[in-house]
Amino acid sequence: MIQNRFLPRLLAVLAVSALVAGCATSPRATDRVRVLNGAMTVAAPAGYCVDPSARKSSAQGDFVLFGSCAAISGDASSPRAPYPAMLSATVGPKAAAPLVRSFPAFEAFFHSAAGRAAIARSGLAKDVDILAVRQAGDMMVLKIRDRSVSGGAPVSPVYWRAIADFDGHIAALSVLPQRGAAMSDAAQIALLGRFEDTIRAADAAGGLHN
Repeated sequence: MIQNRFLPRLLAVLAVSALVAGCATSPRATDRVRVLNGAMTVAAPAGYCVDPSARKSSAQGDFVLFGSCAAISGDASSPRAPYPAMLSATVGPKAAAPLVRSFPAFEAFFHSAAGRAAIARSGLAKDVDILAVRQAGDMMVLKIRDRSVSGGAPVSPVYWRAIADFDGHIAALSVLPQRGAAMSDAAQIALLGRFEDTIRAADAAGGLHN
């Protein structure tokens, strides 16, 4: 079990990102949004735009869902997501130490019943299997099977999630393939890497312009 101040923050981030809503149209589609009361900018790779109906904010963190810009805007001429998948980002408060120091403890936590329950959309550990855990650059990435029965978008029960550190903020990033869509592990991990890079670039620029 993680014996530092990361665990409460991680649990809070995972709780905020437990449910995935369906995409709703918005004529003012954008690929980025400020979170944490303006302290940080979250942006998605080309072709993805914010689903405004899925935004969630609380003291524990902010949740943002991204879908294809064409679907979000309702305009077929708008950019389309390069993969049949949605992206999600949940960002929580700052932690006290670099996240990478806690990766081994996080891996043990995610394999525990408490960790699997925190990931499950149902909140039940029995609904989740951790299929793989690895480090990709500065991120920990997990391949997850979630058998939870819940409403929302029809996403695949198997998906990849990354745990990352953005200037001390713990974040959970996910690639959520559409149910029945073919998307390889390598493609999902690469997309998570581009998602991370896009967020870092947008946050460094500090702006909301596309």
